[in-house]
Amino acid sequence: MLFFEGNEMRIAFGLFLFLFFTFYAYAEDHSGPFTLGNADTPWGVNISPDKESSLQLRLGTRLQTVTSLRVRKDESTGDTSEFQDFYVRRGRFQVEAKYIEGIKFYMDIRNDDANKEDKGEGGFNIGDAYIETKDVFEIEGLKFRVFRAKVDVSRTETISSSEILFLDRAHIADEAAQFVSHNRRASNAQLLGVFDKWYFQLVAGDGVQKDKFHDAKGNNLSSGGVDSQKFMLGAKLRLYPIEGWEDKKPTETYLGNGKHISIGGGAFYTGSIEYRNSSGTQVDEVSRTLTNIELSFHYRNLSFQSEYFYFDGVVEDFGASSKNAGTSDGYYVQSEYVFPSLNYVAPFLRYEKWDKFKKISDYDLVSQVAGINWYLKGNKLRLGLIYQYDKLDLNLRSANKRGKTFEDDRQIKLTTMWHY
Repeated sequence: MLFFEGNEMRIAFGLFLFLFFTFYAYAEDHSGPFTLGNADTPWGVNISPDKESSLQLRLGTRLQTVTSLRVRKDESTGDTSEFQDFYVRRGRFQVEAKYIEGIKFYMDIRNDDANKEDKGEGGFNIGDAYIETKDVFEIEGLKFRVFRAKVDVSRTETISSSEILFLDRAHIADEAAQFVSHNRRASNAQLLGVFDKWYFQLVAGDGVQKDKFHDAKGNNLSSGGVDSQKFMLGAKLRLYPIEGWEDKKPTETYLGNGKHISIGGGAFYTGSIEYRNSSGTQVDEVSRTLTNIELSFHYRNLSFQSEYFYFDGVVEDFGASSKNAGTSDGYYVQSEYVFPSLNYVAPFLRYEKWDKFKKISDYDLVSQVAGINWYLKGNKLRLGLIYQYDKLDLNLRSANKRGKTFEDDRQIKLTTMWHY
């Protein structure tokens, strides 16, 4: 399978060459500050009501934009359809409040995917909204979080979107974020441990939601509904096997600094999910288990990350007359290399393979991504140019309203990411 086919290959290749020689022409022999200055300070601004108050506020913003050219090929005719789009991938206002020593509140208000395709402006909703206490039971490194905080179903899904390689995560990781817990942060309670050689999370919380409750074909229950379910329960363990190679705050963008290696695994379960299918009349029940294994490594300029997912409790087709449940699995691998001497230009690759229903053939999704990031001010401000090619097996193709059935999807994306 080729990364680049057709006219979009020439467009992408030309853009890559243009950016590369632009970076090279303006580069100096340095490994110091970024093009637009130092990025060591944390996000946001600190506000203290008065000198006597113990309350400390931090306010910040996040903006991520996409300009895209998308080409899809009709499987029956071979004809291609072109789509152009310009939208706000993430728009967020962040607030952190520290009331007294050891207690923190964090929340963000967001409007994601504004003006994407035909979605219009969308609406605001709450993302994270949790209270955290540290040193629980007077044990250093032991924390407790409650309400809306991320369940660690995946390393890439847990890392802040301001610090991931590409602002669209792997398809399989995005499904893991919905498989047992809505947006991996449905209201929950967590016990967290961050220690020298290991990290853990124990969590119990709310489960799935109908709009993000998918069958193997990618359909949801928007015409049906989830009537009842049990609590989601789960655990995650991450180990740092080599002394001096720890990664206490996971990220995907190391900017040429330091080194780490970590391995981890987790299991999460939501039982007795009773739902009505797309017709709204047939009632079925399924329990879901998600297993995740991760490996992450970086040494200065080079980074590597991979995750494997196993889904148990996948329904093949919500629209079928009877339930056919089974399993699904897959993985992604990604790597980046940072060039400080070229003003922190960093090419990266990602490969993903996902068998969305293992009992039946022709349910594979293969995605390939090649991109280049330019860290103008670390993760505070960066540009990206990405080419993505997704190939869909026969059972994953569905006709749109005009009767066209697409077998592959190619996109060129120009992205900006701001975090202040």
